[in-house]
Amino acid sequence: MLFNFKVGFIALLGLILVFAASNFDSVADGSRKFLGEASGLFKETFFPQDNFREVAVIPLNSSVPGEEKNEPVEKELSAVAAVSRTVCDFDSGSAPVPDKIILNEIAWMGTAAGFDKEWIEIKNISDEPANISGFQILDRDEQIKIIFPKGAIIPAGGFYLLERGEEAVSQVKADLTYTGNLRNADEALEFFDGDCNLIDEASASPNWPAGDSKNKFTMERNADGNGWHASSVKDGTPKKENSSAAVIPISPIGNATTSETAVSPGDSSFQSPPLSPPEAFVAGKININTAGYEELQKITGVGPVIAGRIIDYRNVNGPFGQIEDIKDVKGIGDITFQKMQDEITI
Repeated sequence: MLFNFKVGFIALLGLILVFAASNFDSVADGSRKFLGEASGLFKETFFPQDNFREVAVIPLNSSVPGEEKNEPVEKELSAVAAVSRTVCDFDSGSAPVPDKIILNEIAWMGTAAGFDKEWIEIKNISDEPANISGFQILDRDEQIKIIFPKGAIIPAGGFYLLERGEEAVSQVKADLTYTGNLRNADEALEFFDGDCNLIDEASASPNWPAGDSKNKFTMERNADGNGWHASSVKDGTPKKENSSAAVIPISPIGNATTSETAVSPGDSSFQSPPLSPPEAFVAGKININTAGYEELQKITGVGPVIAGRIIDYRNVNGPFGQIEDIKDVKGIGDITFQKMQDEITI
């Protein structure tokens, strides 16, 4: 207690000396010198400069210098960057495993407004919304690489429209645009899910199975989901239910040209060597040497692309010599052949 009193007294005395040295002009020179020295000694003893530093007063709502403000920052993410950029393998050789999303309509010929006004429509054939984030559509040369963005949803029974450029379909807004063109022959599209599993495909081998380039009838999926037909509506039915098949005169003979002509007006695709009717049918089995595009798809394990490959194989190599030769067609292996062998003949 006594120590604190002494310190306080000395401090008070020092303040008096400092005040006196600074303000009393009437003090004698000697006394002023003494007071000045005393006040300087007092300041150095009790208030050394090294013990002081500037302190910045920071408002409560401000950030400390050097620290980032904890405020939300809105960022616009690229649609493609939001999902995997890994491109699936087009030439996987696997048969598609059907999913609830299908290729539903393809304007491979463009529209009346221009041959470059191509578009592709996919459809959700299920009764619940489908998330297609990360799904992909590729063409044979992979010049078309469509990767569906994060948050891409198709409502139950709904459609999703892909347009080549902003105004491929003038009356309907695209859900997504893409670059690259579809060839009118020797082309294919493959549709993959987010894990690169093939779920659907469409092939021109060498020609598309349906559609008319001259009249601009699009290629539409049949109502049962198997096979294709030419739209009866010019420029097709983007983001609408498909039209009924165009009425096209067919051959009176039940050979391969019958179904091909019916589904592909204006085209001359998939012509097979004609055989006489008795050779075309054996005990209700499907003759793989004469069956057309639609009929081939009734065989277990044969979808649109495999059917096109079978016909393409026949056009290049001639008729199959035995049913086992069908395994030479890409996409048909031993397991698939075992499932179909009781359904086919030559």
